[in-house]
Amino acid sequence: MKHEFLLKFLNATSNVLDIIIPGLCANCGKEAYNSKVLCDYCSTSIIIRKSAQKIGNNLLFAATNYQDSAARNLIKTMKYDCVLKAGTPLAEIIIKHLDISGFKKILPKDKKVFIVPVPIHFMKKWRRGFNQSEILANIIGNSLNIPVVKALKRRMYTPPQSHITDDKIRLLNIKKCFILSRKSVIIPPKSVIIILDDIVSSGGTIKEAARTIKPLHPSQIIFVSALSR
Repeated sequence: MKHEFLLKFLNATSNVLDIIIPGLCANCGKEAYNSKVLCDYCSTSIIIRKSAQKIGNNLLFAATNYQDSAARNLIKTMKYDCVLKAGTPLAEIIIKHLDISGFKKILPKDKKVFIVPVPIHFMKKWRRGFNQSEILANIIGNSLNIPVVKALKRRMYTPPQSHITDDKIRLLNIKKCFILSRKSVIIPPKSVIIILDDIVSSGGTIKEAARTIKPLHPSQIIFVSALSR
């Protein structure tokens, strides 16, 4: 799409300018060198979790806490300022968390494994030019050699979950908003499906994604995100 091409061009131009003129850290506002989104201090300040959490019967591998300002500002910079290169350090944080939390040990060797990014509505993707969860999924999939399948489609345009404080309304807001896409046929029964989103707060979005995925008869569903509350 022209919109997406323009966004990539602008990001590439920004990377060239950063070599000449250092950018500013997305967290503290100080200079960030070598085209980095965070300065070295803020990058190393992010506390990465060493174990998984539980959401219902599913494991959630969330790299760090939502209260971590540096990681939170990475996501904000990527989503709302459309700085695509922020996806690389975010994905690296997730990969490091997966490495130290025993993620690989729980993956059965006799099952196929797929990463399914949580989709956004096509109108939102058109306006923004990208889906941040897809970008993270592709980087992580390439690093871990796990195929990424866009098996879900968002059929309803709903208000952002972050704008809703009442948990009951959040659940209603996300209810039945996903359907299986045509690409879901790629995933055979009894596969391990990793549902990836950038942020998990109440867990309503990824639980609804898991409910929609169940007709594919996965042997296991695992949640992965950069941040959780």
